[in-house]
Amino acid sequence: MTKKDITTRKGAWLLVIVLLISLATTSFSATALAKKAVKKTKVKTNRKLFSVSLTIDKGSSSKKYSVKVPAKSSVLTVLKTARKKHKFSLKYSNYSYGAFVEEIAGLKNNPAKSMYWLYYINGKLSNLGASSKRVKKGDKITWKYEKTD
Repeated sequence: MTKKDITTRKGAWLLVIVLLISLATTSFSATALAKKAVKKTKVKTNRKLFSVSLTIDKGSSSKKYSVKVPAKSSVLTVLKTARKKHKFSLKYSNYSYGAFVEEIAGLKNNPAKSMYWLYYINGKLSNLGASSKRVKKGDKITWKYEKTD
């Protein structure tokens, strides 16, 4: 075996070692990233849910729902969660003060008659947009379709 053959073999072995180290490092990094992603997912899905009461009062009829939502949910989140589960329509627009609800369960705001969807929390009319007001465990949220002055 010549000196050139030995040098070529050493180079080949060196290349193999570098490739194995690169593969191990990549594998380790991918495993670490995968574990981190699983941990983040668990944190998001382990958020504890609590129940609030939601009433949709159309004036001529009303429906009551028990809705489970995560902590720090807004009134809008409660409404969207109920819509998804109970299959009713919901339309709203976002403004600087929060979401303004325009339609619930097929009944639209009617500016000509001053009829709008307003929400109450524990019997008190709210002055915040639905996406700005946070709910607490046991809150009673009522959306009423009513005349405003």
